[in-house]
Amino acid sequence: MNCFERIIGINNPCDTNTASVSGLFVSDALNFSWQTADKLLNNGIDVNSNINAVLRKTYSKVDGDISAALNANGWNLGGNIVGDAWSGVLQSGAITPAIAANTFVGIVFNQKTYSQLNIIVVEELRIYLTAPAATVTLKVVDAGVEKTYTLSGSFIAGENVINCLDTFGANLKLQAKPSQKGKLLIDSNLPLANVLNCCNCSGSATNGRPRCTCANIGSWNGTNETGTQGFGIVAKYRCECSTDALLCEWAKSNKAFAHVILAAFNLLWLQEQSANPPLNYINAVKPTDKMLSDANNDYLNKYNNFISGSKALLKTIDPKCLTCKGIKYYNS
Repeated sequence: MNCFERIIGINNPCDTNTASVSGLFVSDALNFSWQTADKLLNNGIDVNSNINAVLRKTYSKVDGDISAALNANGWNLGGNIVGDAWSGVLQSGAITPAIAANTFVGIVFNQKTYSQLNIIVVEELRIYLTAPAATVTLKVVDAGVEKTYTLSGSFIAGENVINCLDTFGANLKLQAKPSQKGKLLIDSNLPLANVLNCCNCSGSATNGRPRCTCANIGSWNGTNETGTQGFGIVAKYRCECSTDALLCEWAKSNKAFAHVILAAFNLLWLQEQSANPPLNYINAVKPTDKMLSDANNDYLNKYNNFISGSKALLKTIDPKCLTCKGIKYYNS
């Protein structure tokens, strides 16, 4: 999810990557220095990739810690909201009206209001063409962020169909909130087969496909949402409750929680410097045991203080996704 990836921004002075959901950046961490990062760059290390790797570890750590805290405090995060649904079924016939060249067309996920913690999980993704293509450019737009992927080869035998999901390494997760729709788009210049959506705006099913209870599929013609055409894209998807979404909500609305994540990044960044020989070589001072201990204590203090005061925040979450297990405490 793009929101999850951008909770803490990378304000590298050498580029324009300043996206941050929380308003905090890696340079706000206690032990992070762009002066050190400049040394990394001069020694041939891809700074942004290195930082992004640490950020991914950071979010994974905080995600796990939050899940454990929810369970310990008597809260239960729900799983799947509804069963699987398909976005389309292959049909014959030309795409009408004709679409403009040199644009990107595809499908739009219209998520229904369920809970602020539900996300769309794309489990299968295929692109149908009327003729083979050497490569296919796929654009994924989510939460206002666009990412581009180049797909090649991997046509199903006997069909001009590309299986795409391996590109993402796992299921593709989209926030796709009503105000920021998720889109899967491909180049209109491709020889596209037409795919009609099975789930229309009323949420009914056609051709025996399941109802789209949590999200409807719209058609994007390159300019706006219209019609019932998928432009060669078929997606199998479901909706689920997600701790990732909880972290995104808290990071946007609660500065204390954003500082918890920043403290976790600071700790893991120091651990990366301590464990990675190239980093040790070019840093004048290797992180000491005391620095690591202080960073760990800083994270634990911020995390524990936030968790102790989070009950009021938990009660504001729609109970469809996050429910109290019924554990009650009494003073004797």
